Amino acid sequence: MKPRTNRYLAVAILLSVFSGCTSNNPVAAKQDYIYHVVVAWLKQPGDTEAQQALIDGTKSLRDIPGVIAVSAGRTFASERAVVDDSFDVALTIVLKDQAALASYQNHPVHNKVKSEILKPLVARYIVYNYVD
Repeated sequence: MKPRTNRYLAVAILLSVFSGCTSNNPVAAKQDYIYHVVVAWLKQPGDTEAQQALIDGTKSLRDIPGVIAVSAGRTFASERAVVDDSFDVALTIVLKDQAALASYQNHPVHNKVKSEILKPLVARYIVYNYVD
C-alpha cells in the first residue's frame, strides 16, 4: 500500500470509530420525571367492584397537563415476608416535573377523582413521591 492510501485508510477508520461515539444516548438527555405513587386500602377490603371503580377512575388523570403516564392495579398475594400485600389498589402517576406535580395537586380533574371516587371508597391511603 502506498503511504497516501495508508493515511486515507487510517483517517477513514478513525472517523468510523469516532462517529459511533457521538452522544445519541437518550439516558444522557433524559429529563427527571416525578413518580407519584398512591397505595390505597378500601373501606371494604377486597371489594373487586370498588377496586375496579378506583382503577377506572384514575384514567381521567391522564388528561391533566404535565401527566406523562398513569398506571393502576390491584395487589396480589405474596408469600414473601418483605412484601406488603395488605393494600387493595396502587396507582402511579408519572409527571413531567415538580411544577407539574404542584399543578396536578390542585387540578379540577384530580380534585374530582379525590372527592367522587377516592374518599367514598378508600379508608386510608399513603403517597410516595420520587424523582427518576
